[in-house]
Amino acid sequence: MKIVESQKNICSILKPDMLNLGFESDEFSPHFYSIHFSVSDLQKTKHITLQFFNDSLGINSLRGFIALKQVNAILEKFIDIKLNKEYCTLNNYEKKEIIQTGIKNLNDISKQKNTNQYSLEILNHVNEIILPFFDKYPDLQSINDKILNQVPEKDYPEWIHGQSTLKILIIMKLCDNPKYEAYKASKEKEYMFFVNQNPTMWKPAYDTFLSLVKYLDEKL
Repeated sequence: MKIVESQKNICSILKPDMLNLGFESDEFSPHFYSIHFSVSDLQKTKHITLQFFNDSLGINSLRGFIALKQVNAILEKFIDIKLNKEYCTLNNYEKKEIIQTGIKNLNDISKQKNTNQYSLEILNHVNEIILPFFDKYPDLQSINDKILNQVPEKDYPEWIHGQSTLKILIIMKLCDNPKYEAYKASKEKEYMFFVNQNPTMWKPAYDTFLSLVKYLDEKL
């Protein structure tokens, strides 16, 4: 219980600064040892989740996600976007090694038990790593241009959360990306390969893919 109270205290220290940055927050969840911050505009919601380890002040995860409303308005017609946080579109993957190093440094500070300093360093991490990520990808077009048109296709799933194929197809179609047809064809071949290997497991996913593609090609 003492650890949980210390975690709650850190979150209460963070809240006013996060509020000043425009983020609202949920209450600290003792069950998940976490707190969630978010802020929305007309196009997207920016999410920050801070999760502690269950037995210490150390941070298990401190991550930013972007949820695109235009993508989710289509995606929710075909899948449950609440399941496994499928409503989150883009991960903060760009500076993965820096993020991991930053969290390691935060965990070293946590062992010193100076909660005020620790809270300040967490806020610094948000300011230096997560907020620039949000600024770099302010809308649908920026994700299309800077990721789908620049990152190797094999790396797309590292950036695009969860059911990445469906989300990538939606983004490409909405942005009139010339890679759309080729990407769609390559993914259909991939789905068919897995369906032939295990129809019971993969046919439902393939049917969802076909339904989405039909919608994109006929409605957009």
